[in-house]
Order: sequence, then C-alpha cells, then structure tokens
Amino acid sequence: MPVRTGHFQVVPAPEGPVPYALVGRDSLPVAPVQEYLTELLASDCSPLTLKSYAHDLQDWFRFLAAAGVGWDHAEWNSPREVDTGVMRLWSMVAG
Repeated sequence: MPVRTGHFQVVPAPEGPVPYALVGRDSLPVAPVQEYLTELLASDCSPLTLKSYAHDLQDWFRFLAAAGVGWDHAEWNSPREVDTGVMRLWSMVAG
C-alpha cells in the first residue's frame, strides 16, 4: 500500500514579495506558510533561506498529510517534542 503524502510543492511565487510559495493540490499558496515566509523576509532572510524553509515546510505538510493530521491540528509545546526520527523514517519510506 503506497504512503499517501498529500500534494504540496514549492514553486516560484506567482506574486508578492516572497520569491517562493508552497502550493497545495489546488495550486494555491498555503496561506500560513506564505505568512511565515513573509515574516522571515521582513527579518532580512536571504532568498535561499526562504527556499530552504519552504522545502522544510513542504516535508512537514506532506508528513502531516500521510499521518492524517491537518496542519491546524498538529500540536506540540516545544520543537524538541517533535519526533524527528519518525519524520526522517517516513521521508525515507515515502521518498
């Protein structure tokens, strides 16, 4: 049985100040990701940093989709609580 990863893709942004966008199956930018990337841009991050973060968030959204969890239902008190080992294993299997 294949792993369902959800359809998320990093693409050149169609408009706006942020050079990259994470888009969903509907080809529309994922609003919370674009808001976050806009904040990073305002804090003087380089375009390559924005691209890197967009790809990291793409992996996160795909992981959540495979786990059947909506991004707005994923919770943790601290980034240290995220089991990166599970996510790394998932990315090897799904990749």
